[in-house]
Amino acid sequence: MRESRPPPVATQTAAGISCAQSSSCKFELPLEGAAITDLFKMTPHYYRVTEEAKARALALSSLTLTVDVRLELWRKP
Repeated sequence: MRESRPPPVATQTAAGISCAQSSSCKFELPLEGAAITDLFKMTPHYYRVTEEAKARALALSSLTLTVDVRLELWRKP
């Protein structure tokens, strides 16, 4: 797995819009069966990988994802 972090965000833009609130949320999301297939089909990887790789991914019976998001509320002056 490749971990990436977003670049730091300024707390105010040149137009004066400022970040009023920021919150991070990280959790694990277990998936099983059809949910794995549904998620895989929503990604570009489904259309880019070889048929062999696609078959391996679709054969998974369970998968645990890590969701890591940052929510920000921005306000105009």
